[in-house]
Amino acid sequence: TSSDSDYTVQFAVCVPALFGDLYKVTDIVEFIEVNRALGAGLFVIYVESVDRQLQACLEAYSRRGLLQLQSYSVPSELSSHVHYHGQIIAMNDCPYRLMHTAKYVLSQDLDEFVVPTIAPNWTTMIEQIHQSYPNSSVESTASYSFRNRFFRLQAPEYSTYQGNSYIDSLKRYNFR
Repeated sequence: TSSDSDYTVQFAVCVPALFGDLYKVTDIVEFIEVNRALGAGLFVIYVESVDRQLQACLEAYSRRGLLQLQSYSVPSELSSHVHYHGQIIAMNDCPYRLMHTAKYVLSQDLDEFVVPTIAPNWTTMIEQIHQSYPNSSVESTASYSFRNRFFRLQAPEYSTYQGNSYIDSLKRYNFR
């Protein structure tokens, strides 16, 4: 069994290949800083192609030791046979890359967050999971899977909820 001192960081986050102009600098900063507040100590981001501003932001985090940039591209002769820029390939590579660096490895897209609901951070969340299941141990647990929730960025045109209080509250808070 490994102790916490055997690892450089407790939690690392893997992000699949970034490409095109899908993300802005503010998206990266939000993603990194929210996850750092929750416990992430290292990020591995696979980069196929991004604009200069985003590349500069990623390199700044890399210089601080918080981010490992991995150049990434699927060979053109394989690109038509690989789903979504080979995302699965990158997400399989990352845990192996980090196996002696991080005790826990999370795989997340930039628009996803693992947010504990009854704990202030990931470390406490893991401790609480194992306190709730006394026969489990960190050493014998291979993975954790968390329920996801989706939050709309724009209000729907209509609501199935009767009474329109949903739409009224969206209007009140200028979400519509």
